[in-house]
Amino acid sequence: MQNKKLAISFFTGMDSATINKNGLHDLKPEFNKIDSITDLNGVIQNAAIYTQPLAPHFWNLRRAG
Repeated sequence: MQNKKLAISFFTGMDSATINKNGLHDLKPEFNKIDSITDLNGVIQNAAIYTQPLAPHFWNLRRAG
């Protein structure tokens, strides 16, 4: 199951035609979250999203080298 999730994630990221067509539109919700931050608590709440189970492999990429 983990390999299937990884494959889906990889191929989604490799769909450059769709990514280029959509531009930044798909990131608008994330930009809105950033824009809504007004204080340190907002930073902490939004940063917590990136410590969820799907995110750790992204944080560990810099250790690969």
